[in-house]
Amino acid sequence: MDGNLILRAAGEIDGDTIRLLDDAAAKAIESASALVVVDLTDVTFIGSTGLNELLAVTEECRARELTLVIAAPPGSVARRIVEISGLWDHLAVADSVSEAISRRR
Repeated sequence: MDGNLILRAAGEIDGDTIRLLDDAAAKAIESASALVVVDLTDVTFIGSTGLNELLAVTEECRARELTLVIAAPPGSVARRIVEISGLWDHLAVADSVSEAISRRR
C-alpha cells in the first residue's frame, strides 16, 4: 500500500449526515500512513457542521503526521463554500484527486 487513502463524499454534508463523514474519516485516519484525500467533487451542500468536521479532521491528521488534502474542483459547491467561509487558508484544497495525491509529503 502506498499510504494514501481517498475518502469520497457525495450529496449533502450537514447535521443529518455528519456522523457518516465523521465515522468514515476516523477509519481513514486509522488506515492511512501518509495521505488522506477527502474528495468533495460530488458534494452538493456543506453546512457549518461539515466545515467544522473538515477542520477537525485536518487537525487530527496533523496530530498523526498525516497530510490531508481536500479535492474540490474549481466551480464546485464545496470549493465555493470553502472560499466563502474563510477557511481557504486553513484547509489544503486541490483541484482534483490526482493533484491532491501529488501533494503527499
